[in-house]
Amino acid sequence: VTIRSRQAFVLSSGAPSRKSPTERLRDTLTSPFSVPGVPLRVATFAHQDPAGDNKVRLTIAAQVGQPGAAKGEFMVGFILISPENKVAASWGNKVALSPLGSSANEPLAFEGSTVVDPGIYSLRVGVVDEEGRRGSVVREVSAWKMSGEALAFGDLVVGNGGSGVTLRAAVEPHLSGETLAAYLELYSNAPATFDSSTPRHRRSTV
Repeated sequence: VTIRSRQAFVLSSGAPSRKSPTERLRDTLTSPFSVPGVPLRVATFAHQDPAGDNKVRLTIAAQVGQPGAAKGEFMVGFILISPENKVAASWGNKVALSPLGSSANEPLAFEGSTVVDPGIYSLRVGVVDEEGRRGSVVREVSAWKMSGEALAFGDLVVGNGGSGVTLRAAVEPHLSGETLAAYLELYSNAPATFDSSTPRHRRSTV
């Protein structure tokens, strides 16, 4: 018996991918693991859906790319999977992303929302840039029950305040002025709950 050991191996390169941006995004969202090709940070904000029906409106905010990244078009999508491994909500489209403010060191911002039943979900958010690079975040989110409770709170949203400024949910708000705005929703199934509550506010500058 003669045994020969090769000292080198040649592996042929695979054919270049011809998948469309939509297909790349779908592949990214179906993967249970995060993809690091494009920097991506995600935060979620839960509030009671104004339409009722015991639903929760989940706002999904994302920072895309490195700070100071040039604005451009991206394929962006998200999917929410229930504990029963069923798709509770999904969305995907090509969108133009830009920073929230005028600072040169801000990343690009995305904001989307969906309505789901109260529960714990696995969230996957994915992006594909114009060069075909992909990035994704996989995390657990809680859409807790707010309707029909004696007292419940939605998530706190903070950001730039002042006349003519729209407060938006953000992963990491960048303050560019002297006024900080905060938004918080309270819910109760008994109007008397709010009779003994007193709103307080303090005006301050940064």
